[in-house]
Amino acid sequence: MNIDDATLMAYLDEALDPQDAAQVDAALARDPELAARVARQRRLDARVRTSHAAALEEPVPDALVQFVLGHGAAAPEPAAEPTAAPSNVVAFPPRKRARTLWTHLGALAAGVVLAVVALPWLRGTGGADWVQGADGLQARGALAAALDDQLSADHAGKVQIALSFRDQDGQYCRAFRVESARTAGLACRGAQGWSLPVLARDAEHAQGELRQAASPLPPAVLDAVDARIDGDALDAGGEQAARKAGWR
Repeated sequence: MNIDDATLMAYLDEALDPQDAAQVDAALARDPELAARVARQRRLDARVRTSHAAALEEPVPDALVQFVLGHGAAAPEPAAEPTAAPSNVVAFPPRKRARTLWTHLGALAAGVVLAVVALPWLRGTGGADWVQGADGLQARGALAAALDDQLSADHAGKVQIALSFRDQDGQYCRAFRVESARTAGLACRGAQGWSLPVLARDAEHAQGELRQAASPLPPAVLDAVDARIDGDALDAGGEQAARKAGWR
């Protein structure tokens, strides 16, 4: 069985059939690196779920449902009327399958951290969104503005913020992606502004009118978040307070 990213995503979402899930279990037992990778995703998933539990349980907006139904998706079957249970039977609510970080931040796409010395698109000024400074890459332009002002819940615009957190040095960090550049990264706030310790080429993602609100992040970015995060990701209130304080 080929244990690709899509298979791992389905495995973490408990969407595989028992036979395929058993094959993934066997692969994890044989491959310590793969097992560590899955463990990192589960840890980060737990942190994000803890911070955004209320938001993750919100119903899908009616407008989005109507959009999907209007573009060829089959309408759901109406729920069957419940039947009266005998008095000696206790009715339990349906099991809710946990939604993982993979569902909300996208598939764990194949990616690689890009070295400034190796790739021309990161040399010099780096375009409109980052510049090479004495201490590494620094955010500027629309990216810097989004890191300063945009909340994770705001999905419109060129830059999308995936999550925000404090690192082990007490600095605020934010994972992001820049759709037009097909680039994702991690930014951490320092005395000179937002430094970019990690930039990764984003995987190919679906084009078209309808996109997931949460965008895919490459493994390099997720690994960097997992290595730096101290505690849980900020919830909406935490982000608003940090923004008001200038991320200091």
